[in-house]
Amino acid sequence: MGAGDDGGRERLAEVERTLDVLRREVGPPTDEPKDYGDAAAEMSSREEQAALIESLEIERDHLRRQLDLE
Repeated sequence: MGAGDDGGRERLAEVERTLDVLRREVGPPTDEPKDYGDAAAEMSSREEQAALIESLEIERDHLRRQLDLE
């Protein structure tokens, strides 16, 4: 195991922690009544988080392959 592997493993652990946090933050949509502005802001936020989660999942999978952890 080389120094690059250590850095890759550290990054993988960081990505997995971030994914856990983001998934907890997203949670299910609320049924609370909202005006159009609030609903649009919530939808936009959910879409941004979903895109970030997808990007981090891709990076996680790449790191796992790179570290031969699959």
